[in-house]
Amino acid sequence: MENKTISYLNSKMWYRSLKVIFILSFILAIIFSLIGVYFEYKPEFDNEKSYVVCKDGRTVSLEDNNIYLYSSYVGSDDDLTIKQRCGHSLTLEELKNGVSDDMIIERLLANRSKGFDVDNAIKSGYSKEEIKEYLIKNIDQTEYKLVSIYTPIHWVAVVGYSFLIILSMIVLFEIIKRIFYYIVLGTIRPKK
Repeated sequence: MENKTISYLNSKMWYRSLKVIFILSFILAIIFSLIGVYFEYKPEFDNEKSYVVCKDGRTVSLEDNNIYLYSSYVGSDDDLTIKQRCGHSLTLEELKNGVSDDMIIERLLANRSKGFDVDNAIKSGYSKEEIKEYLIKNIDQTEYKLVSIYTPIHWVAVVGYSFLIILSMIVLFEIIKRIFYYIVLGTIRPKK
């Protein structure tokens, strides 16, 4: 009868090693589960709901333009994309494919807040090509307002699910322990 006790099992090296593995597995399962809960409810910027308001009142969707927010600011590439969408209706293809200089200058000037006198520039000796290049380089004067929607962490959900996970892990590992005792010792509640 003595070999059906926990004391008997504790005298065996394989059982003590198995207990260490069991405890480490329990701790790692809880840690990874809690990390999973955190990342499920982590704070983030909502790209579907965030948008840009151009100075003329138009809205530009971030998601439709492949712009992803990781902070309340946009990167330089995304900034250029937004300015192109808000500042003028020219695409890079139109600029490269030789739309007339007059049309480009007209479109660029149509959405700028500061006036630019093309006739004065031409009288001063600048060509339409130089004026076009100047306006394209200075397109960053386009104004827009980024409306970023931030979803904060939902602490009640994180704490609630964390508590449920810890409780579930305790029950699961207790069931595993009892099944092990039943297989090795023949009872689910062995004597010490």
